[in-house]
Amino acid sequence: MELQDYFKFLKLEQIKRKNAEELPEGEKYFYTIHLLDYDNNPCRFFIFNKDLIDKILNLKLVGLQDVQCHLSVKYSSDAWRVNLLDVKVA
Repeated sequence: MELQDYFKFLKLEQIKRKNAEELPEGEKYFYTIHLLDYDNNPCRFFIFNKDLIDKILNLKLVGLQDVQCHLSVKYSSDAWRVNLLDVKVA
């Protein structure tokens, strides 16, 4: 199932991968985006997709800015998986 919802942007963190020395230059880091949902509950998504990372960096988001997120929700192996597919400025 896919859905779109509005969030408030909090921050974007760059995290170095554990095996960064073995990876090419463009794949040494991944990002974590921190958001607030409509009830002000904190949400965090890990982003490994290079195209999505570049798009988010180019948006130059600031704290508490409204963003629209496109999400994928799947249930498998007794757990819910929520993936961030796209981010747009609202």
